[in-house]
Amino acid sequence: MEESFPLDNNVELSRISIYPIKSTAPTHQSRAWVENKGLAFDRRFVVTEPDGTFMTARKHPKLARVDATLTADGLLLSAPGQTPLAVRYTDFSDRYQPVQVWSDHFQGLYCCSDYDQWFSDYLDQPCQLLFMGEQAIRSIEAPGKQVSFADAYPLLLISEASLEGLNARLSEPVKMERFRPNIVVNGCDSFAEDSWKTIRIGEVTFEVINPCSRCIFTTLDPANGKFDENREPLATLQKFRRGTDEDSQNDVFFGQNLVPLNEGLIKQGDRVEILETQPPVNYIDHSLAESLPASESKPVHQSRIKNQSNRLAWTKGQQLNLRCVRVIEETADVKTFRFQTETDHHVDYQPGQYLTLLLNIDGNEIRRCYTLSSSPTRLGHFSITVKRVTDGLVSNWLHDNLQEGSRVEAIAPEGEFHWYAADKTDKALLLSAGSGITPMLSMARYLSDTQSEAKTVFMHSARTEADLISRTELDLLAKQHSQLSLAYTLTGDTSSHWQGGSGRLDKQRLLEVVPDISEYTVFVCGPAAFMESAKKLVMELGVPEQRYFEESFGFNSGPVKEAEKEVSLLFDSWDTHVMGNNQRTILEQGEDAGLDMAYSCRAGICGQCKVKVVSGEYQSFADDALSEQEKSENYVLACSCRPLSDMVIEAG
Repeated sequence: MEESFPLDNNVELSRISIYPIKSTAPTHQSRAWVENKGLAFDRRFVVTEPDGTFMTARKHPKLARVDATLTADGLLLSAPGQTPLAVRYTDFSDRYQPVQVWSDHFQGLYCCSDYDQWFSDYLDQPCQLLFMGEQAIRSIEAPGKQVSFADAYPLLLISEASLEGLNARLSEPVKMERFRPNIVVNGCDSFAEDSWKTIRIGEVTFEVINPCSRCIFTTLDPANGKFDENREPLATLQKFRRGTDEDSQNDVFFGQNLVPLNEGLIKQGDRVEILETQPPVNYIDHSLAESLPASESKPVHQSRIKNQSNRLAWTKGQQLNLRCVRVIEETADVKTFRFQTETDHHVDYQPGQYLTLLLNIDGNEIRRCYTLSSSPTRLGHFSITVKRVTDGLVSNWLHDNLQEGSRVEAIAPEGEFHWYAADKTDKALLLSAGSGITPMLSMARYLSDTQSEAKTVFMHSARTEADLISRTELDLLAKQHSQLSLAYTLTGDTSSHWQGGSGRLDKQRLLEVVPDISEYTVFVCGPAAFMESAKKLVMELGVPEQRYFEESFGFNSGPVKEAEKEVSLLFDSWDTHVMGNNQRTILEQGEDAGLDMAYSCRAGICGQCKVKVVSGEYQSFADDALSEQEKSENYVLACSCRPLSDMVIEAG
């Protein structure tokens, strides 16, 4: 947990609402006393059937048009076609009788037969009005806490920005009244409240318990008492605020349920202090599956969502500050780092592309590329998954230093290896080993989120069962998406209960999992030796080269076999001549000479360091970022090329 984010410093309480009778219209207040059960006077009355079963506007929409005004001795009720009714505490009986709200059974105080008749006439059926008297005790899961006749929790909070974010997706915007919050706040980003754990408003500290599950009530227009024929805004919420695990995947969430930790006064304009945060739910944006035209081969994801339209695009080559908002321990030596931009830029990328981090380690600027393991369908944040490598400078620094709240710089996502690198993919094999799983995670999440029709097999090799990254989530994705199937192979020792494959990848294992592999488009990522073997195997099994795509995690330069010798390096475009050697890369030797040479990943992936060899011999370790024509014209990647003789080099 961490202290409040600086961007939340100006959050304030903008509206307070109580609902004196459950399911009826709200009354707004400039201040309110907070009790154990919630706001004073909030949902202290309920209309029930004669047997005590609560009545709700979900089934009786006319209830939402009942106005209840607080008076010195009770309430003043009004409703269309009804004579106003004064409800006085002095008229109440002293008789408690059973009441049921959802699955909760407790006692409510019977009020008066005149009130029953008023509601019965209005709703055209027998009913009664009950009050939550002193003997009415309804407990909730939080120890020592109670709730009134509200659905489940004492209070509901929603930010104005979250409503704006929802309305940006709707053809007809809706008002806050649709969601019946007690507390409305402003001055924060949309859905910022998803990450709040403990807050303080005025004299009261609140615990944020969980997101509020929404229902058909949100489609009821309180102004006319009619349900929206298109089920809005619930239909839109279902597309981007649906639960992500098996227990909640049929639920839709908007707003946060609160429990007060003490009694006290809150006032309109009070500052909202974010005392403690928590990882927000990673909601999936299912609307993207509908927004992609069948003819489009390389969709732009977030920019299709209307509430992103006013945000700036993070363009290629642009550097931005990122904030780490969550660190997830995947395995003993693998962590996932989740980020958000510090500015109002949206992050658009293809599943499988990489991000370049700009890090300052021991006073040196270090650049490293990491594939995004998140999916572009999951808006608002993005992730990299990093394996700690023995003696690895950057991976060890990230594992040891990057925490929730840490800031880093990064260059916008890019890369030629991604799902849409193939023109059309009806059948796909995602083949990975070790930390090469990360682009495949992005693709698998994307394909499941968008319910892609492509038949996809995800084969992953790891050393042991404990080294399988994101296995639980992948199993869930495969259950949710019938077109995705999984196959794991362990190369180390296996236990007696292991049901998957074992040993190194071979033709038998490939054909066992994908008998018709020659019909598949194949995406491969992993260590150099794995990739070399995988390419040979799938080619021999009939996969044409135009349907084979690979991404290597770093290149394998291998040991320098030549004895060290001095070579002359003329960096012609920079008007610089240096005496170098045949042991280090062109990029390293150019930097040693003080040259400002373009680069990004330093791993032979991005192509930013492309240069042309005018003359001389060289050894290249990686050239996948170059076209065949560029290779034929002696273009090389400076980060992945060593000189073997005197050379003349021009900028690419």
